[in-house]
Amino acid sequence: CATLAPASKCLVSCKYPYVGAATNGSCPAGNIYATFAYAYAKPACTLTCPDPVDIPTGYYLNETLSEFMCDDGWIGEVVTECQISAECNPYTKFDGCKQLVPCVMPEYDECMVNMTHCADLPGGSKCEITCGYPYYGNASTGSCPVDNTDINKEVDGELPQCTCSPVAPEDVPGWNKSAYNWTHKSWECAHGFGGRVEMICKKPAGCLPKPELSGCVPTVPCTPPVPADCFVDESGCTSVAAGASCNLTCLLPYSGNATKASCPLKNIDPHGMLTWTAPTCKCPEPATAPTGYVKGATGWECHDDYEGSAKLICPPNASCQPDVQLIGCKPLLPCVLPAKVDVLVMYPCLYDKSDCDHTICGFDDPPPACFCNPNCKAPYTDTGFLGLAKCSQGNTEPNFPLEFIRVPTCALLTCPPPTSLPEGYILDASGKLACDVARNYTGTAYTTCWNTQDYCTVTVTPKGCLKLFPCVVPAHDPCVYNFSSCVGADRLSTSCEVKCRAPYVGVVETATCPNLNVNRARPLTWNVQQCHCPDPCPVIPGYTPASNAMGWQCAPGWTGVGVKRCQRPGLECIDTPELVNCTKIEPCAPLVMPDCNLDLSDCQHVAAGASCVVSCLAPHEGNATIATCPHGNTDPNRMPSWTTPPSCVLRTCPDLHPVPIGYVKSGNGWRCDEGYGGKTVVNCRHDETCALKEQPDGCLPLVPCAPLVLDKCMYDTSECQGVDGGRKCDLRCRPPFVGMANRPKCQDENTDPTRQLGYRPPDCTCPDPVKTPAGYIKVNGNWVCDEESGYAGYGVSHFCSSGDTCYAQPQLTGCVYSRVPCTAPVVPQEYSCSYDVSACDGVAPGEECEIKCIWPYTGSPGMARCPMGNQDPLTQAYFINPKVWDVCELKYESCVDPLPIPQGYVKTPKGWHCTLGWQGTASTLCGPWENCGMPLNPVGCQNSAVGFQSMCSPPSVQPSERCRFDFSDCAVSKPGSSCEVRCKAPFTGRP
Repeated sequence: CATLAPASKCLVSCKYPYVGAATNGSCPAGNIYATFAYAYAKPACTLTCPDPVDIPTGYYLNETLSEFMCDDGWIGEVVTECQISAECNPYTKFDGCKQLVPCVMPEYDECMVNMTHCADLPGGSKCEITCGYPYYGNASTGSCPVDNTDINKEVDGELPQCTCSPVAPEDVPGWNKSAYNWTHKSWECAHGFGGRVEMICKKPAGCLPKPELSGCVPTVPCTPPVPADCFVDESGCTSVAAGASCNLTCLLPYSGNATKASCPLKNIDPHGMLTWTAPTCKCPEPATAPTGYVKGATGWECHDDYEGSAKLICPPNASCQPDVQLIGCKPLLPCVLPAKVDVLVMYPCLYDKSDCDHTICGFDDPPPACFCNPNCKAPYTDTGFLGLAKCSQGNTEPNFPLEFIRVPTCALLTCPPPTSLPEGYILDASGKLACDVARNYTGTAYTTCWNTQDYCTVTVTPKGCLKLFPCVVPAHDPCVYNFSSCVGADRLSTSCEVKCRAPYVGVVETATCPNLNVNRARPLTWNVQQCHCPDPCPVIPGYTPASNAMGWQCAPGWTGVGVKRCQRPGLECIDTPELVNCTKIEPCAPLVMPDCNLDLSDCQHVAAGASCVVSCLAPHEGNATIATCPHGNTDPNRMPSWTTPPSCVLRTCPDLHPVPIGYVKSGNGWRCDEGYGGKTVVNCRHDETCALKEQPDGCLPLVPCAPLVLDKCMYDTSECQGVDGGRKCDLRCRPPFVGMANRPKCQDENTDPTRQLGYRPPDCTCPDPVKTPAGYIKVNGNWVCDEESGYAGYGVSHFCSSGDTCYAQPQLTGCVYSRVPCTAPVVPQEYSCSYDVSACDGVAPGEECEIKCIWPYTGSPGMARCPMGNQDPLTQAYFINPKVWDVCELKYESCVDPLPIPQGYVKTPKGWHCTLGWQGTASTLCGPWENCGMPLNPVGCQNSAVGFQSMCSPPSVQPSERCRFDFSDCAVSKPGSSCEVRCKAPFTGRP
């Protein structure tokens, strides 16, 4: 079917090694296309394989049964499959047989256990495992499975339980009769010796031929006790033998009962201490009683005007003699003001504390002597409640602070005169604050004032005067209207002229501004005038007045819609009127086509609205077509166009001379030359001069197949680089991978340098490691983490390569030591004052810890847990209750009153109220505020004194919100005014 003539048929058959019934292919009659594909039905082909010549190791053909079986030393069920290579060669794939191998010995203690009979144990065999002398114990049996094919399979069976032999004294090398006793088949230390008897059968350097004894040494006396601060006499205990005792007594002038000290019976430590209890020794009486103390019927007591509990002590001096002292009684002392924390000291500009500088309260003083009254300092005024403080009765502590019962409520009721005047303000002839009319200010002047946070500075600010401003030019079309007379004139003038801007013409209008204007952005008031665009002079070519005298139109020979304008789009102003949108009518450009089969000579000069003929150029044959140039064409570069292109056919083609390299032409047609290959296809084509030539295609030089590129770690491709067409190479598994090799082939007469070898990759597998690393065990044929040894993971990886990294030995990864404690969970900033997670820092894997509420918050958040098998020291314990937040609640009664009380507020038994001169409804907000404090925040009262207006302060927000909102524009706000609240960076949002 390679060169099938029109109206003929051919036979399509199965290609070796496939077999099946052939079908017919046919080429339609009248076919004129060289590349037209013939029609055919695909035959049903079946793959067949010849008998294999090379049988893989481990397999053989049983000629009696005429079937393949596993060879001697191999086991399994043979499975064969007929397959085809990339070179279309059939082959038989063998699988199912595995080689029988002996079992290997497990790791064991060579001093304790004897496994010499189990070395290279064949499948189906058993061996005896005994204890190695001098260890003893019952022997056990090891075995290897009959069908073992695992090269790493260890001998099955339990190792014997072996212990070090308890032998008679005469059998022990270096036995010292005086240090050891043999009783009841065991060893103990003899009299006069102590320690722990140990019998060993091996040492770190190696195995021992016989057991050895160690551990018993001669007993020694105990060390004397340390003297008990000059009270105890230990002279009788200087050298106490093991098992003996001595007496401890009190040194004079101390008195008390003696106690005993003893040395352990088996003491072998030369620094070992006596076991003893110090005697209880009493102090002697003082010669005279010091001031403030008196001896009563039950012992020493405090004298009058002294307070406390008398106690007799006698610490030894440098000469170990008792220093007899009476302690515990103190004289009564006056109370003093607190040094740092008292509000009267914190705000010295607000409070007068002179009445409380020397407050003393004795047991016999009348009650008023225990109290004092702090007051307000000018210019602040008491709003109704005096301060009250109390000294503790019978106080003996120096610098003991007064107890404040009530702090005075002080407020700024009237503003003092301002110290300086800003621009726009003056003092009139009577000394009253007024607006500076001479500098163009107007309004009614007044003052506002407020104090600093420490109350030491009072700021007075004049208010009420506003500056006069001229009106601004209103929004207008700058190309139509001229406001130049309204800019740069007298700033406070009330009118100006508005004219039409050239080339527009019209009537002059007047714009006005209100008298005493204080709005910087107020626009001028004006009546919009009618400005119109005049006709241009002279008139440019292409335009003529419209026949109805309404506008302009395009002249003959021109096309479009004529428009008159005095400005261009985008507010582009012009100085003279202009006419636009008419374009001159043009003929079409000469018709040019890249095809060599068309005659275009009639289409080189075609006027707008005219047409031309396009025909076939000899030797091409076919029907001609008509091309036209559009009516009113304005594009000189536009070519004529047609609706249906001409259909031109080539009947004959000239011979090609000379013959191209790689091709040979004979009586049978074209074919590929020696050293070339492919399927020859002949076409008739035009060259760059439109000359016709016969052109063969399809022959390419014969080249080797592309180098075999596979996993460099799994496959050895060294023999499969540059394989010529029709040849084979050996493809093997690269160690440590194991598997059977195969032979890829390069396709016959290959001409594609990128063509891959036809091959089936070897079945290469990664074997188990020869020595198992710590943390891994094999269970039911699968590698898992050794959890009993503390290892865990999310899956064991067994591999011989990783990406581009090749390993010389099989690898195991995925198991890590998994008994790492967790850290405490992170508490969000907004809950840092209410949640305590300290109990969860260092909680062990699988254990739980309690989450608590920080007082005054109450609630039960629940428990947190460290994940079982945790491996990361940075892992946080997780909450068992997912809804842990907002469980700790703040009770309103937990908040405390603020000190000092803010001005304008007072607290009575009935609650919070506004003070005299303030108005509103007092209410309170409860924290927490900054640093987790819980003071109440009174709100709702405003100053209403005559001639005084209280400034508004920024709103109170939670500490977590202070990083989000910017209240700088609201630091001080006048009543009735507004301010702008913005977002702080990096937060964004509308103000």
